[in-house]
Amino acid sequence: MTFNVLSPTTLTGVYVYPTAAGVSNIQLLNSAGTVLQAYQATFTAADLNVKTFVPLNFSLLAGTGLRLSMTSTGSTASLYRNTAGAVYPYTSPSGNVSITGNTFDPVYYYYFYDWRLGSECVSGATRTPIQVNVTAGLVASLAATAATSCGTAPVALSGSIAGTATGATYTSTGTGTFSPNATTLNATYTPSAADVAAGTVTITLTPTGPAASCTKTAQFVLTLTAPPASGFSYPAGTYCTGANATIAPVLAPGAQAGTFTASGFGLRIDPVSGIINLANTNIDGTFTITNSVSVTGACSGASSSTTTVTINPGVAQPTLTATPQAGGAVLLSTPALVGATYQFFKGTPAVAVGPPSSANTLLLAAGTQSGAYTVVVTSTTGCSSIPSAPVSVVVTGTQTATLNGVSLRVFPNPTADGRLRVELSGINAKASQLRVFNALGQVVHAGSLAVGTESLNLSKLAAGVYTLRVQTAEGVLTQRIVRE
Repeated sequence: MTFNVLSPTTLTGVYVYPTAAGVSNIQLLNSAGTVLQAYQATFTAADLNVKTFVPLNFSLLAGTGLRLSMTSTGSTASLYRNTAGAVYPYTSPSGNVSITGNTFDPVYYYYFYDWRLGSECVSGATRTPIQVNVTAGLVASLAATAATSCGTAPVALSGSIAGTATGATYTSTGTGTFSPNATTLNATYTPSAADVAAGTVTITLTPTGPAASCTKTAQFVLTLTAPPASGFSYPAGTYCTGANATIAPVLAPGAQAGTFTASGFGLRIDPVSGIINLANTNIDGTFTITNSVSVTGACSGASSSTTTVTINPGVAQPTLTATPQAGGAVLLSTPALVGATYQFFKGTPAVAVGPPSSANTLLLAAGTQSGAYTVVVTSTTGCSSIPSAPVSVVVTGTQTATLNGVSLRVFPNPTADGRLRVELSGINAKASQLRVFNALGQVVHAGSLAVGTESLNLSKLAAGVYTLRVQTAEGVLTQRIVRE
């Protein structure tokens, strides 16, 4: 606001109408815009929309174009202004101070009403005494106007009444509850989850009693801080000591990781991430894991949550043994584990040999089963071992070769002296041609083979592996022979 001063005086204060709580930085400036004096006024929720006096005590020197303004820098409160109807100038009774307008709009009037001036006496004015009758009215007050609390923790209220009030009632802008009721002056207020989500609630104490010409309420602004969430869990599954795996915690929505600890000993857990390293965990059992989140402020202290994780005994890497059997077969075996299942694999990459079973042995009877084998052992708790070291086996046993109703069998195989029996049978069997090849693919024996069983003398052949091939009307039947 722009104004003129004829002779020095004091602007003791002005009245304002706050519309938002906070601080207002009020400045007195000369016509050049230089700040002469400043005052910071503070307004609470109790002042909102209420005519409120601001004690400025600014010394005014004679001059024109002086300005009284509220700077936006550092000001957080809002003050009411008129946006129409202003008719300037507004002059004090003595004519010493005259408000001449503003720098924005000639019909606006900004913020500062009912200026109070020192030594504002009107020479020769007649003073008329008046009688003022003060009615106490209904008055309510609170011991504090603001507080901060953590989550839904109950907040104690301390209200009082005066004047002709006989009681008072609490109300809230939130959805919390008053205990024991809303008419008890020292009631407690328990915020709701919605209150905490909103961040603040305003509690009003309204006096009750006989009808009165004036009523003064009291307000209390409660700022709510949400306590930190610490809930978490670990994925469901089978966990085993010594396993080459880690387990990471899953935080609940809105939760944060603090410090992770485990009950007992032997469980390897990262205190920052909560990740469990099974490879370095050598003790089985059920462990209680705690996530502790430290906080300061209204929720100072620690928020913690717990969960449990069960670690089962792991299975050590098994050993696999190959034992030769009569007739050239090979028996694979691994030490038995009570209740365990066994899965044998062949080759690289490993291919499962049949389904898992409770048998800790595998008989390899035919030469086509030669190769490298491993075994994995799974316990009753679901813990599996790593594969055993591979074992390479050569199987020299012979099985019956069949083709379209024709069967070929050679025995004994392997043969120590080279003397064999060859059996050709089946509903479609007929006399056929027989040839024996060495490892280089050279024919070392040839002849005919009748239906039934005949002798075959290969005693003159050197020790080694040979292939016997019979050309039948249905096709070629082959058997591998080992000459020891």
